[in-house]
Amino acid sequence: MNEHQLRELIAAVKAGRVSRRTFVRQMVGLGHTVPLANQLLAAPVLSGTLLDVARSSYGAVHPEKGGVSTPEEVSKWWHQQRNSSAAHRIRENWLTAEDDKRRW
Repeated sequence: MNEHQLRELIAAVKAGRVSRRTFVRQMVGLGHTVPLANQLLAAPVLSGTLLDVARSSYGAVHPEKGGVSTPEEVSKWWHQQRNSSAAHRIRENWLTAEDDKRRW
Protein backbone atom coordinates (compact mmCIF):
# COMPACT_ATOMS: atom_id res chain seq x y z
CA MET A 1 0.00 0.00 0.00
CA ASN A 2 1.47 3.36 -0.99
CA GLU A 3 0.99 6.69 0.80
CA HIS A 4 -1.81 7.82 -1.52
CA GLN A 5 -3.78 4.61 -0.93
CA LEU A 6 -3.24 4.94 2.82
CA ARG A 7 -4.54 8.54 2.80
CA GLU A 8 -7.60 7.42 0.82
CA LEU A 9 -8.25 4.63 3.31
CA ILE A 10 -7.94 7.03 6.27
CA ALA A 11 -10.34 9.44 4.55
CA ALA A 12 -12.78 6.56 3.99
CA VAL A 13 -12.67 5.67 7.70
CA LYS A 14 -13.23 9.29 8.72
CA ALA A 15 -16.12 9.56 6.25
CA GLY A 16 -17.68 6.38 7.65
CA ARG A 17 -17.32 4.31 4.47
CA VAL A 18 -14.88 1.89 6.16
CA SER A 19 -15.05 0.80 9.80
CA ARG A 20 -12.20 1.42 12.23
CA ARG A 21 -12.02 -2.33 12.82
CA THR A 22 -11.51 -3.02 9.11
CA PHE A 23 -8.85 -0.30 8.95
CA VAL A 24 -6.95 -1.69 11.95
CA ARG A 25 -7.13 -5.23 10.53
CA GLN A 26 -5.70 -4.03 7.22
CA MET A 27 -2.88 -2.17 8.96
CA VAL A 28 -2.03 -5.18 11.14
CA GLY A 29 -2.17 -7.36 8.03
CA LEU A 30 0.46 -5.11 6.46
CA GLY A 31 2.70 -5.56 9.50
CA HIS A 32 1.89 -2.35 11.38
CA THR A 33 0.94 -2.21 15.05
CA VAL A 34 -2.52 -1.44 16.43
CA PRO A 35 -1.28 1.71 18.24
CA LEU A 36 0.15 3.05 14.96
CA ALA A 37 -3.14 2.40 13.18
CA ASN A 38 -5.02 4.25 15.92
CA GLN A 39 -2.53 7.11 15.82
CA LEU A 40 -3.03 7.50 12.06
CA LEU A 41 -6.74 7.94 12.66
CA ALA A 42 -6.30 10.27 15.65
CA ALA A 43 -4.38 13.10 13.98
CA PRO A 44 -6.98 15.34 12.35
CA VAL A 45 -6.17 17.42 9.29
CA LEU A 46 -6.43 21.11 10.10
CA SER A 47 -8.82 23.36 8.23
CA GLY A 48 -10.08 26.94 8.21
CA THR A 49 -8.47 29.56 10.41
CA LEU A 50 -6.40 27.06 12.37
CA LEU A 51 -4.89 25.78 9.11
CA ASP A 52 -4.05 29.38 8.13
CA VAL A 53 -2.33 30.01 11.46
CA ALA A 54 -0.45 26.71 11.31
CA ARG A 55 0.53 27.30 7.67
CA SER A 56 1.96 30.75 8.46
CA SER A 57 3.96 29.31 11.38
CA TYR A 58 5.11 26.39 9.22
CA GLY A 59 6.17 28.84 6.49
CA ALA A 60 8.22 30.85 8.99
CA VAL A 61 10.01 27.74 10.23
CA HIS A 62 10.45 26.21 6.75
CA PRO A 63 11.22 29.08 4.34
CA GLU A 64 12.81 26.61 1.92
CA LYS A 65 9.31 25.37 1.05
CA GLY A 66 8.47 28.76 -0.48
CA GLY A 67 5.01 28.87 1.07
CA VAL A 68 3.90 25.69 -0.70
CA SER A 69 2.63 22.99 1.65
CA THR A 70 -0.27 20.58 1.78
CA PRO A 71 -2.80 20.64 4.64
CA GLU A 72 -1.65 17.14 5.61
CA GLU A 73 1.99 18.23 5.79
CA VAL A 74 1.14 21.30 7.89
CA SER A 75 -1.21 19.29 10.14
CA LYS A 76 1.45 16.67 10.83
CA TRP A 77 3.99 19.37 11.72
CA TRP A 78 1.44 21.25 13.89
CA HIS A 79 0.53 18.13 15.89
CA GLN A 80 4.22 17.28 16.37
CA GLN A 81 4.82 20.77 17.77
CA ARG A 82 1.78 20.61 20.05
CA ASN A 83 2.91 17.28 21.48
CA SER A 84 6.59 18.17 21.86
CA SER A 85 8.34 18.28 25.23
CA ALA A 86 8.88 22.05 24.81
CA ALA A 87 5.14 22.62 24.34
CA HIS A 88 4.46 20.47 27.39
CA ARG A 89 6.84 22.60 29.50
CA ILE A 90 5.18 25.80 28.27
CA ARG A 91 1.71 24.49 29.13
CA GLU A 92 2.97 23.31 32.51
CA ASN A 93 4.50 26.72 33.34
CA TRP A 94 1.41 28.56 32.12
CA LEU A 95 -0.87 26.46 34.32
CA THR A 96 1.42 27.01 37.29
CA ALA A 97 1.36 30.80 36.74
CA GLU A 98 -2.46 30.78 36.54
CA ASP A 99 -2.67 28.72 39.73
CA ASP A 100 -0.40 31.20 41.51
CA LYS A 101 -2.65 34.11 40.48
CA ARG A 102 -5.70 32.37 41.91
CA ARG A 103 -4.02 31.80 45.26
CA TRP A 104 -3.36 35.49 45.80
